[in-house]
Amino acid sequence: MDFSSHQLGHQSDSDGGMSADEKTPLVAGGSSVKNSTTLAKEALENVLDLGGLTWSQWMITMACGFANAADAVEILCISFVITTTAECDLGLTEHRKGYVTSSLFLGMMLGGWMWGSASDQMGRKRTLLAAMVFNFFFSFGSAFSVNFWMFIGMRFASGLGIGGSIPILFNYCGEMVPAKFRGRMLSLVACFWMVGGVLVAALAWAIVSPASCPNDSSSLSLKEICIEQAKLDCGWITVAWGPVKTWRLFTGCCSLLSLVVIIWLTFLPESPRWYVSQGNVRSAVEGVRRMYSSKQLQEVESALKSMDNVHVNCIEAPEQEGTLMASVARSFRVFGAQFSQLFNREFRRRTILLSIIWFGLSFGFYGLSMWLPSYFRNGGVDTDSNIYMLSFFVNLSNFPGNVFCLLFLDRVGRRATLSISMFLSATCVLFLFFISGSTGSTVFSCVFSGLSIAGWNAVDVISSEVYPTILRGTAFGLMAGLGRLGSICGNLVFGEVGGNNKLLPLLLCSACIFMAAIATPFLPNMAGRKLD
Repeated sequence: MDFSSHQLGHQSDSDGGMSADEKTPLVAGGSSVKNSTTLAKEALENVLDLGGLTWSQWMITMACGFANAADAVEILCISFVITTTAECDLGLTEHRKGYVTSSLFLGMMLGGWMWGSASDQMGRKRTLLAAMVFNFFFSFGSAFSVNFWMFIGMRFASGLGIGGSIPILFNYCGEMVPAKFRGRMLSLVACFWMVGGVLVAALAWAIVSPASCPNDSSSLSLKEICIEQAKLDCGWITVAWGPVKTWRLFTGCCSLLSLVVIIWLTFLPESPRWYVSQGNVRSAVEGVRRMYSSKQLQEVESALKSMDNVHVNCIEAPEQEGTLMASVARSFRVFGAQFSQLFNREFRRRTILLSIIWFGLSFGFYGLSMWLPSYFRNGGVDTDSNIYMLSFFVNLSNFPGNVFCLLFLDRVGRRATLSISMFLSATCVLFLFFISGSTGSTVFSCVFSGLSIAGWNAVDVISSEVYPTILRGTAFGLMAGLGRLGSICGNLVFGEVGGNNKLLPLLLCSACIFMAAIATPFLPNMAGRKLD
């Protein structure tokens, strides 16, 4: 497939609009490929606009939301696992705990690039389903790890699936709903990250906390800690088949939401917009018909006939056949060509700006998140506090920010929401220097989390809107991958400079988030505009 620049049409960065002339392999009898493509896309947009929000589109949105929650569970559960008796069972020294976290982020970085590109070639639903299967298999398998190397390998492989599913699920949902509802529905999908955070904290509170070992061994070596745990015989829970380590049961339970999403996805249609981008109008029409009831189809019948006419009057390029692995291999062969398109004259500015935003936010946010526990310990926070209960309420504090995005993202605007959220978050970080004690640290964590979540929701929505369909998966995958790279760099840098220096890490975090806020106004505005 040729990915030369003229196939992507011509687009003005000044207004953020997208050309309707995105390439497809359609060949029309007596008319240009450009006109045939335009007709197919216009007919699809008319169908979506006339049909409104259907039950099927709500189910697609909810499925994507729970997929997002499942990814959040898999990412956040690691911070709980490495504080349990798993440190003795798997030999998790402090350095090795850092390797576990970094391996997950490394897998997510590579997974975003791999699956994001594959989704542009294989379809949104198909690759999302494959990524979720990948995630579930290795996440569940990590509960049976017998040593450190098996565990870190399983979490790295799980990261490949998580990193791939996050960009795809936003693209899949955004392509399935009308333009006027897109911001609200994508915000709803983003809100489910909070659901995943609350769920994993609740699971840890219910499973791990009752049988947790006393947290008074910070000055002991790993060997001494393990001897103490063996004497206390803690970290076990009795279930129907007998006693089991709490961290293994907890890890296995965390993977089950992915299995639910896998089953759910099998009943959903592929993105008709992706089919049109590939020139497969027949499949696009069939997919649209699956989304509407008989009564609703009567309301959009004229628009559907327009799509049928495009199909009848055009000769479609033959579909690429082969196995899933053959499709993945093809996606790797065209990845370089797709990647270069992101930096051509048409898309270069938005690609660079989004790269700065994703890297800066992830560097500051995740670097700070990993450094805060040691900062709070040095600041006199009560380490006997129930960290599972605190985590539950910190995740719940995202609720106001999520509600704001649901109600006002389209009114305030994506760029304004992101900028305001990041400016407030960056300012909030600086006040941490003056905070000490359990109450103060908990309040800070809740405020910072509540302020930053609106920005994360906005950047997810923006990233799924500003590229044409044929590049959307590759672009979002690249941005998500750069975000994970920022997370890894943040963990390393904050670990080096944050020993006894309290001010430097806070200034570094605030500067990174400020940088992301400053870059935001220069992005194109896609609110209410139809996707290309």
